[in-house]
Amino acid sequence: MLRTQESGTELAPDGRLLRFGSVEEFVTDFVLPVWGHDRSNREIRWCLQWWEHPGAQVRLEVLWAAFEHMRLEPAPAMDVWFRDHLVPAMDWLTREAGPFHGCSQTLHKDPQAWSAEPAPGDYFETFPSENEQLRSAAAEGA
Repeated sequence: MLRTQESGTELAPDGRLLRFGSVEEFVTDFVLPVWGHDRSNREIRWCLQWWEHPGAQVRLEVLWAAFEHMRLEPAPAMDVWFRDHLVPAMDWLTREAGPFHGCSQTLHKDPQAWSAEPAPGDYFETFPSENEQLRSAAAEGA
């Protein structure tokens, strides 16, 4: 999503400067102050160690990417971002059965990843992927 110039300046893919230099800064300095819902509601969950929850981390990174893309667009882009991105993401993250379901305002509980059995080798059609190409290039260069 983001790249760094030699100077260390964070840039969006289109070359614009980012408003926030990391997802952590975006969450801490923007999302949490803006979202400010009643934390005494037992149906709402948040974890102080949100970054330890892979589903939450990915969802917040995607939310940040959408923010950085839409923030400089003409109106009503930010209204659309709030309606279509922030509200659904935070509703999903903070719901009682969401990724923070075992956490409280003062307690972090490590998430338990689901597991799956591998499918038989020929069960799914496979396609060339970026990861496969990177592994092949690394093997050729070694």
